[in-house]
Amino acid sequence: MGEIKSALEKALERAASIKPDKEKLEESQYITEGKQLAAKILSGEEADIKKELKKYKGKQSNWVKKGFADTIIGNLKLPQEKEDLQQLSTLLKALKPIAAQADMIPAVEQQLTQFFTQYLKTVEQYRQAIKQQYSGRLREKEAQLSQQLGREVKISPEADPEYQAIIRQNLAPIEEQYQQHMQQIRKELKQLLGI
Repeated sequence: MGEIKSALEKALERAASIKPDKEKLEESQYITEGKQLAAKILSGEEADIKKELKKYKGKQSNWVKKGFADTIIGNLKLPQEKEDLQQLSTLLKALKPIAAQADMIPAVEQQLTQFFTQYLKTVEQYRQAIKQQYSGRLREKEAQLSQQLGREVKISPEADPEYQAIIRQNLAPIEEQYQQHMQQIRKELKQLLGI
């Protein structure tokens, strides 16, 4: 009669037959090193990217560049305020040493600056229009609260949950549209970098 094996024995036999893919492990290691290099740049540390990349050859270099680029490009986000535009220059400057077409980076920066500025302008226009439309409702709330409390009450629209919900609801489609453009921009940047 045949031998009956436990589930544990079968699992151990299968696990013993699995060989780790050394190249995948090596790729993962070098991608992580690229991400760590990018993290240095993002934290404000000075690093000579070209010098750092010269430590690697062939596939290793490509993997490090991929990890580096993925991290930097992943940090390209829609700005929340005008001051956020300053980070754009830092991010694109970091990509220049690994770009297959480095001379295109200034043009990309100019286009992205325009894109981000337009986004901020659009968001602000929507905020102002919503604020103006909501002002009547806000005055009603102020009058009700003033009557209840027996003293004049002023409510800031930004502190009103109903106003904030309206803002989020109206800005969500705009942000989604710009996020779709951002995905395309990230893809094009990776092509420009040759990654």
